[in-house]
Amino acid sequence: MKAFRRRLSRARELTARQWRVLLAALFWLAVTDIALRASGFPRVQRMLLTSRRPGNEKVSPDGMGEIVRLVDMAARRLPHSGTCLRRSLVLQRFLRREGIETELRFGVRKTDGGLEAHAWLEHEGLPLGEAAPVEERFAKLLQAGELRKAYP
Repeated sequence: MKAFRRRLSRARELTARQWRVLLAALFWLAVTDIALRASGFPRVQRMLLTSRRPGNEKVSPDGMGEIVRLVDMAARRLPHSGTCLRRSLVLQRFLRREGIETELRFGVRKTDGGLEAHAWLEHEGLPLGEAAPVEERFAKLLQAGELRKAYP
């Protein structure tokens, strides 16, 4: 009961704009989940990034942090839609609409059972919304452009 009251109290503190972002994030996380199952990653990423033109002005660092926090909050509310890939794709869409360009990154690490993969966003080389330094936990995979540079 205490957890419910705490959540209700936090929900009351959200502004109208924050509620719009949160509800839109819930919608796009669900759509992304369904679309990834039906269409695959390349088509979904293209859809999310080209469905709206990016904004002209960049949002402040505080505003960017708020968007990251609200998308994370939404991702924690949905059972399967909150995976790192879905969260990263939706966050990339939201930030791009604010004029903030990001790079989707993938990494892997060995575990007792095999390999574990992780997806995250970077802005100007820094990971967004990661609790601990992601580079220490996962070996970053090179992207296609980086592969061409590394292996001409």
